[in-house]
Amino acid sequence: MVPPCHGPQPGTYHIVTLGCRTNQADSGALQRLLLEAGYRPAGAEEAGLIILNTCTVTHRADQDSRRLARQLARRNPGARLIVTGCYAEREPELLARIQGVSQVATHEELFHSPGFGKAAEGGSDPEADFPPAGPDRDHTRPFLKIQDGCDSCCSYCIVPSVRGAARSVPPDIVLEQVARLIREGFQEIVLTGIHLGSYGRKLPVRCSLPVLIRRALELPGLGRLRLSGIEPMEFSEELIALAGQSPRLAPHFHLPLQSGSAEVLRRMRRPYTPHEYLQTVEAIRRTVPDAGIGADILTGFPGETEAQHEESIGLVREAPIDFLHVFSYSRRPGTPAARYEPLPYDTVRRRSREFHQLAEEKRQQFGMRFLGRSLRALALSPPGEGSGTEVLTGNYLTVRIPDVSLPANGWVEVEIEEIRAGEIRGRAVEVSPPPRS
Repeated sequence: MVPPCHGPQPGTYHIVTLGCRTNQADSGALQRLLLEAGYRPAGAEEAGLIILNTCTVTHRADQDSRRLARQLARRNPGARLIVTGCYAEREPELLARIQGVSQVATHEELFHSPGFGKAAEGGSDPEADFPPAGPDRDHTRPFLKIQDGCDSCCSYCIVPSVRGAARSVPPDIVLEQVARLIREGFQEIVLTGIHLGSYGRKLPVRCSLPVLIRRALELPGLGRLRLSGIEPMEFSEELIALAGQSPRLAPHFHLPLQSGSAEVLRRMRRPYTPHEYLQTVEAIRRTVPDAGIGADILTGFPGETEAQHEESIGLVREAPIDFLHVFSYSRRPGTPAARYEPLPYDTVRRRSREFHQLAEEKRQQFGMRFLGRSLRALALSPPGEGSGTEVLTGNYLTVRIPDVSLPANGWVEVEIEEIRAGEIRGRAVEVSPPPRS
């Protein structure tokens, strides 16, 4: 029997991450640097170093960040607790006042501190100053950040003020990092960024996202490459054509919509119309018929009328959209929309519920399309005993294979058999074990 630990263990770490895939990529990079420096992962109660990577995209994210900081400090009062991330950029003084917080630091300060290993190639060059690629070891698919920051001016969004101007990792460095992840045995790699479609615009030698993706897809040993969200006006014909040509590029594309009302989009300062959005997603569907297409929806934007909400619901219901990420408007001080009169809470909540219900209908309809068909999927993190295995298809269907325990990071040919209580279930037709790294 292993005796219980008493107090934080020297040389150990624990990372808690809130927010988007870019934040997850940052946490993965911190983890790689800590492992290279000799640290070992541990639970929140035993770790000598705890890092809380925060989000500030909504008021709820701010609350969650503060709550988790207090909770982590109480659970392990002897640990060194560092708070970082977007909320730490926006309100460092408030976080520093929380009892038990040892340090509030930006990602860049952590990436370049001696205890976290050396920075990525490029020194202080803002286009090359990115951390090394590193997955969260609790995930099968590493998130590789190739772009950060945003030059857009959406009226509701605080992200540009905390993430800074758009900047990109030079393509040769991206390809080196992808190649390293391939050598380490990862079968699917997710390219992510705050404004991924703007990749390469400020590099000394410009390189578009489609050109970078094409080069990455040619790397030997690559299993599958997946893209995080890309703005609809940046999903070019070249990228659509590439999606139809390469089986190595996951047929799953996320294009933020936010609203199906032209007037609401105008007040959000989104640079497209509902018609232009529909043209893009319909072009993707024509080129890649089985693609999973996702969208962000922002409900309850100030001034949104009931007719505009219904217009938005109607567009999403009829559009070839399969997955929805729904979130309610949250006033962010310092943004143009913060000056607008907010809608009543009950109205926003009801509209959000209606979109969440539509999201579930869409997800199930998409799953039903593949009943009786076999799809190539990746086995995810090791399942609990007796719970079966979850696998992820290229078009972003999460499928449970009951009563079968498969090792993570291996390929599975899965036949979709049924949808029960919202869960997609299937059987393994063919299994390829994960490679040795």
